[in-house]
Amino acid sequence: MAGRLLFDVTGQLQWYANLRNASGIQRVTEHILGSTPIRDYTQLEFIARAPGSAQFFRLAPQAVLALCDNDRRRSAIARLRGTFAQAMRHAPFFDCVREVRYFDVPYLLAGWAHLEGAIARLNGGELSCPMPALAPIVPPDATDCFLNTGDFWCHRRYVDSLLNLKRSTGVRVVVLVHDLFYLDNPEWNHPNFDDFAAQLKKLAPHVNVWLVTSMFVKSQLQAYLKTQAIFDSDVRVLPMGGGLLTLQRPLSSNEAEATLHRFGLVREGYFLSVGKIEPRRNYMALLDAFAHVRSRGVAPLPTCVIVGQDGWKSGKFRARLRATANEQHTVKWLRDVSDRELSILYSNALFCVVPSVMEGWGLPIRESIAHGVPCLASNAGGAVEAGKDSATYFDPSEPESLAAALSAWLNRDETLKIARTWSAAHRDMRGLGSWELTGKAVLDASKYPC
Repeated sequence: MAGRLLFDVTGQLQWYANLRNASGIQRVTEHILGSTPIRDYTQLEFIARAPGSAQFFRLAPQAVLALCDNDRRRSAIARLRGTFAQAMRHAPFFDCVREVRYFDVPYLLAGWAHLEGAIARLNGGELSCPMPALAPIVPPDATDCFLNTGDFWCHRRYVDSLLNLKRSTGVRVVVLVHDLFYLDNPEWNHPNFDDFAAQLKKLAPHVNVWLVTSMFVKSQLQAYLKTQAIFDSDVRVLPMGGGLLTLQRPLSSNEAEATLHRFGLVREGYFLSVGKIEPRRNYMALLDAFAHVRSRGVAPLPTCVIVGQDGWKSGKFRARLRATANEQHTVKWLRDVSDRELSILYSNALFCVVPSVMEGWGLPIRESIAHGVPCLASNAGGAVEAGKDSATYFDPSEPESLAAALSAWLNRDETLKIARTWSAAHRDMRGLGSWELTGKAVLDASKYPC
């Protein structure tokens, strides 16, 4: 039976209040919501939670879907920022104050002053498009589905609000889990976020369907659920995709050249590594391996380009780049690039490196493959499921393994030539899945059992 799909975009709303470019969970979410099966579903509703409130409200579909469209994205973010301000007065004032963070205070003040339209216009929204009033969702029932795409743990009291909705309406809950690193490595969790383990424990008994990014995450989740005496959970592995957002127009050669010039790069004059700067990404090991190759006098070397936002516990990485003048001007750190710019960086890279000590799946691995560029990847966690036999792997627990593999490819020996030729020829023949299949699987999971 097909009921409503309440696609929760609370995470996108809060993320874009202060940032313009997506990170991992946000990017996967936008790939899913931009897929044809999701967009064409006639009973789709985009919803979000007001900060400090137990209430969820409806968002205009065009404002959310425009995030996936490069030509409308700026205006979409402007409108979401106005909506975020407006949402601030949809909760008791002091509950809202207790939940928001310091950087949300301007939105809190603007919302209570009814200045959400000004917020939208100041951020590039359309001057002639007034902000619609927020309306709460029509109460769901057991045939409807509430979908969270993986950020339930980031937002204070979010789980409490979701459980209140389920208890009062019987709505089915589907949750996407990208990884479970924080259970074994709580030090990786940013202190601004609520405790991951506590949030998961509270939520777990009430989830109807779990979606996971890999068999590795499925095994981890099933093991965790058994510790909570939950034995019959419906856990499904999503077929994950790669490449451009569905609604984006194709890249032009002029656009690619202009983007590379702006970043001070040339085609095939660099290798690429993508991911937020945080401990599990293992960037210090990548810098060490690259330094080892340079010490052997290999020349000319390509630039090492690292694309990633400044994350939790990035101090050592930042200090090293400062102390070494960006590794003697051989490393470029690009902190904030758009999805479109990232696609250009992938397409024109000599190769990609994913050095992580742990991956739930490995979005950069799959994206590299989708762009026809060879990938040198860690074999940790679910990474091999992302790359299958289309990537070259090393063991991140053995630093010399990364150094040896990187040295071989940086010397541009025959192995790299073969990898580049094979990757370019097989980029569209992998059978590795697509975001269209991801959207269909999400939709299938959301439907009430017959």
